[in-house]
Amino acid sequence: MKRIFPLVAIIVLAVAAKAQDVGVEKLIYPKKHYPVFEVSSTVPAYWSIKNYGDTIQSRVFTVGIKVGDKPKNYTLFRSDMAVDEVFPFDPRNVKFYQNYFDQLLGIESVIGFKTPEYAAGDTLKICLEATVTGDTNPANDSACFEIILADRQPRDLDLHILSPKAGTEVSPNHTVSFDVSVKNQGSVAYTDDSVFVLMQVFSDNKVSDVKAFSAHINKNLNPGDSTIMTFDYPTSVSLPEGDVYFIFNVSWLSEDRFYVLGESSTSNNRRYVKMKSVISSVGEVKDRNIRAYQAENEIIVNGNFEGIDNLSFTLLDMQGRVMKTERMNSAAGNQSNLSTAGLAQGVYLLNVVGQNTLLYRQKIMVH
Repeated sequence: MKRIFPLVAIIVLAVAAKAQDVGVEKLIYPKKHYPVFEVSSTVPAYWSIKNYGDTIQSRVFTVGIKVGDKPKNYTLFRSDMAVDEVFPFDPRNVKFYQNYFDQLLGIESVIGFKTPEYAAGDTLKICLEATVTGDTNPANDSACFEIILADRQPRDLDLHILSPKAGTEVSPNHTVSFDVSVKNQGSVAYTDDSVFVLMQVFSDNKVSDVKAFSAHINKNLNPGDSTIMTFDYPTSVSLPEGDVYFIFNVSWLSEDRFYVLGESSTSNNRRYVKMKSVISSVGEVKDRNIRAYQAENEIIVNGNFEGIDNLSFTLLDMQGRVMKTERMNSAAGNQSNLSTAGLAQGVYLLNVVGQNTLLYRQKIMVH
């Protein structure tokens, strides 16, 4: 009998070690009960799952989301999971990428959903589900929450790239300066204190960089109002020669800046400018001690313009319209006079550009 008990103990331990129990740990976003979301809007649903059982080795996980009476969206993956380990389905968490969830086929369908065209005031039930092959405890496999639906607001942001113009040359390891105009074409006020733009750089048949920009605005953008945003982007040393597309997308974010609100039109949110990448034989042309000031019926610009070709001095109004442009050759001296005759009193934006590089920018009052 002494030889049997150890064998029995080993068998019991082996069986117990195979107990598998994966379930929904918590909802990360939305944070509050019965949050309000507009109809026909895409909403994030970030959540996490946890291993409540023993160590999992190379088993198939199923995670999904069910919105109202629609069929469940789900995805599968095979993974290990330690005891009490948590997997976050949250793109803001570095572990989301360490576990390669960002590369998982269908991941978008389980970390967000589109609200249906229900009536305002209706509630919608969303259920999160998670399990693993051999799961022994279905009690924690799902968790549900409800949202309240609201009418969709007539929003519409209209984006235009003012400069540089299409065909402008850009060089690796140089700074490109962009002027972007954003106008509220909708029927409701934009009340955030910042405007948010995402820029993609497309070259050599692939996206080579992605940058997010924001610009502070001093007041609401009421319907019909516009603002100019300026961005400085340092190009990569390895930027290949040839065509380069700079693609901009402006977004109207939710009050908590967590997701993108729907708009009446999305065709005017996205614009691009096609530029030409060339290897420059001229070094950095900035730091030329440029200064501008207003005189009677003109703006005087002084600076060290020696050796700079294709100099241009442009005056834009605060809606991004070009009001005056002067061009000069560096041999013409170190001063340019930009006439303000005929311009209405107000604030304007002065851009000084040389060799496809923004040398100087200043807001200036014209009296």
